Amino acid sequence: GNDLNQIAGTGSAGRWVAERSRSWLDFWRSDVGVAGFYPFDLMAAAYLRDPDNFRCARVAAWVASDMRFGFFGGGPALLVAEAQALPASSTATAQVLYCDVADVQVGELFR
Repeated sequence: GNDLNQIAGTGSAGRWVAERSRSWLDFWRSDVGVAGFYPFDLMAAAYLRDPDNFRCARVAAWVASDMRFGFFGGGPALLVAEAQALPASSTATAQVLYCDVADVQVGELFR
C-alpha cells in the first residue's frame, strides 16, 4: 500500500509499476497470508545498480515440491539453502547468489 503510493509518486514509470503491482499485493495478502512482497525484478535491478545495499551469500538452489506454498498445489518451487541442507534426493542443483536483506528505499529505485 504505502510503498506503492511512494512508487506512484515518483513519475510516470513509478505510476505504471504501482498500478500493475496492486493486484499482486492483494494476492500476497489474501492468498499467501503475508503483508507484502518484494518486487523481484526491481530488486534485481537495484542489486545491479548498487550491490552494497544487499546482504547476499552463495547458496545451493534446486527445484522440488514445497508444501509450505500449498495454494500453488505444492508443486515444483525453486528452493535455496546452504549446501548442507540439500535433500538427499536432490538431483539438479546449482550455486546461486541469494540476497535475503536489502537496504533499499523503494523510491530510490526510480531516481
